[in-house]
Amino acid sequence: MTILSVIYPYTEGESFDVEYYSKNHMGLVKKLMGDACIRTYCVTNVRAPGSDQIKYVCIGNLVCESQEAFYATFPKIKAQLDADMPNFTKIQPIATLCELIE
Repeated sequence: MTILSVIYPYTEGESFDVEYYSKNHMGLVKKLMGDACIRTYCVTNVRAPGSDQIKYVCIGNLVCESQEAFYATFPKIKAQLDADMPNFTKIQPIATLCELIE
């Protein structure tokens, strides 16, 4: 399985609408990815164990069956997803693509 993680680092003075992101944006991702997407989920307030300092405000994850499935769809919808970003944040995300080994 292939996982795209979109990581939003904590940025002083910037906001992040977790409710909009989790309900609307992630729903849009799932809808536009169609059958290529197995699952979406997000985690919030990411910090090191024992620390009160938030390192990342949110990490959104998109799970696909394979890189082929991901690349067959994601490039076609990326602009639509980018256009939705101002609805939940101005924070510049970091994207990673990885393979899940079970």
